[in-house]
Amino acid sequence: MKLIFTDETNQQPDGKTEFFIYGGCVIDCDDLADIGEKISKIKADNNIPKDERLKFSYSKKSSFTYAEHKAAKEQLIDLCVDNKVVCIVCVALHKIAKNGDPKNLQKMCSNTVFDKYDTYLMRKSDQGAVIVDNWPHDDVYSHLESSLNTGVHYENGTVNKLSNVLFYAQSGIRVCEFNSIVDVMIGGLRYVINNRDKTDAPKAMLPKIVKCLWGAENAKKDGHYPVIDAGFNLSPREVGHPPYKEKYEDLINHLNKILG
Repeated sequence: MKLIFTDETNQQPDGKTEFFIYGGCVIDCDDLADIGEKISKIKADNNIPKDERLKFSYSKKSSFTYAEHKAAKEQLIDLCVDNKVVCIVCVALHKIAKNGDPKNLQKMCSNTVFDKYDTYLMRKSDQGAVIVDNWPHDDVYSHLESSLNTGVHYENGTVNKLSNVLFYAQSGIRVCEFNSIVDVMIGGLRYVINNRDKTDAPKAMLPKIVKCLWGAENAKKDGHYPVIDAGFNLSPREVGHPPYKEKYEDLINHLNKILG
């Protein structure tokens, strides 16, 4: 059995933040104890107290230093690569949100991640559960209940029943250290997407994150990792409005350029 720990980032658009991201990290239940111990060791080795959160973004309120945070973050990404943690993410333009409501992006992208996770479980002949981080809107239980009982509902009327997902639950980084993994991995992807003017950090970070995306275990095809529509998803999948389509194409080209 497997668990996917999910979270969102870039809830609101701003000058640099055009894309909303929802994603999750899949961990086999047999590996939970070992990975949990390794997270605790990473925090201890970098002087991060047990009761302080390890997230992608550094807080000046932290008792540990920026250098310790940076080292711990890099070690956590390496931990995901070494332990074959699988990531599934969905990216969407904020401008596509129906009526400009962030709730719609949250539902739209989480539907895609849940759906892809179910497909991943099917191909692994396995079952699993979904653990969502603190939901920023007031409709979390109705959305999860609908996903469990009837499936994920898309705006075009399509409904996909998730037959391999056994249950949904909610957690948070203060009570579950596995949420640090998804915060750092999704946060790393957010940084790469929104800081296109910076090159060194994204070039060092992105290949490691891509190694964890579902599909990256396969060989490159046409010079690129086959992660599109597997570990890396765009929502909606087909974009008709030319300016929006161009932004999606620019994003894919940007990521492929960094990967070289």
